[in-house]
Amino acid sequence: MDNEAIAGDERLQEALLEVRHLRLNLAQLVANYQGLEQLRAQAEARERGLARALRGIAETLIPERLAELARQDPVRFQSLPAIDLARLVQTEAAAKLYRLQMGQSGPVTDQAQALERRLQEHGQEIAALQARLAASEAERQQAEARARALEARMAALLEQRAAGQETPAAVEADLEGEARDHALLRLLATTGLSRRKEIERLLQERHGVPEGGSMQRLFERAVRAGWLVTARPKPDVRGRSTELVRLSEAGVEEVMRRWGLEPVPSEWQRLVARHGSDAHVLLTLDARDHLLRFGATAVDLDPAPVPTPDGGTFAPDLVAVLEGRPLYVECERDTRKDPAARARKWANHYQVSQDFCLICPDAAAQKAIVSEITAWALEAERAVRLHVACLARAADRLWTLEREIRPRNHSI
Repeated sequence: MDNEAIAGDERLQEALLEVRHLRLNLAQLVANYQGLEQLRAQAEARERGLARALRGIAETLIPERLAELARQDPVRFQSLPAIDLARLVQTEAAAKLYRLQMGQSGPVTDQAQALERRLQEHGQEIAALQARLAASEAERQQAEARARALEARMAALLEQRAAGQETPAAVEADLEGEARDHALLRLLATTGLSRRKEIERLLQERHGVPEGGSMQRLFERAVRAGWLVTARPKPDVRGRSTELVRLSEAGVEEVMRRWGLEPVPSEWQRLVARHGSDAHVLLTLDARDHLLRFGATAVDLDPAPVPTPDGGTFAPDLVAVLEGRPLYVECERDTRKDPAARARKWANHYQVSQDFCLICPDAAAQKAIVSEITAWALEAERAVRLHVACLARAADRLWTLEREIRPRNHSI
């Protein structure tokens, strides 16, 4: 046998060995991937179980609020994440208990005491469910990340072999970009988050997307594909500028086609429908962050209107639970307002709570709202306790200003 034939046989043997090696690697990767898929399915099943348990608690404590949510938005009610349901139970049950205790009548007091006992019974259970939910979500995210990495390696091995090992790096880069695109879509669909900075932080933590050019290209690809709607409202607080992001109709269709998921409504969509401006959306989300930072155990972005004794309603921007009590919080920017409507607003607020809690973006807004409420309280002869947070100044405390407004010969 000549040298050329011998060399040909050796190359054939090497090729066969390489193919065998690739097949073994591929079989191992397939087995690993199937195992991870099972883990992910188990984690999702546990999450659904936790959601059912939380819904049972909610049906015991706040059945009226659940019925109202189901009437107003059946789709959102059915897809409400378990963690949002837990927050809803905390805020609504605390507010209900507060209203009952304020009644001070015999039967109502008995009802308040019964509710308080149920709250105590379910409090530890809710906390335990929240902890298990967080652990389950973390496990699911890790399984997804590992599964995506295995998918990329499997595809890269096949492509590498088919292309004669000429462009493995390019193939891997394309697969990595596609996996990141899917991670962004799934994150928006399952969380409803809308602030780009917050979304970028989670993409970095959960999916390893680097800051800078890689992150920028990820969002640019999603916009070019028509999957995202974005806006950059003028910030009220210097240095707090951020972009708002949500799925477009095409993005929703892509999520439903790829995973069969009905995306949860985005914070941006929900809040702009409630408040009317993108700038107010940002202030509301920053206000929630501020309350959670200083001890609130839950903050409801979509609180139900609170009935007033005279038959009207008071619609707070936020309801937070702090030290077991509800705080009705107003987010106030320095904008033009209708004086008559504002007077009715504060009169309704006074019937529900004499603690006026306000969060403002800057000093100008704080000055304007303090002057407005002071003038109203003095004219209406109402004594109130004023608690104001200025986000531009609040570095180490919840409230930057606390004051009692007390007309002459009037006690709170």
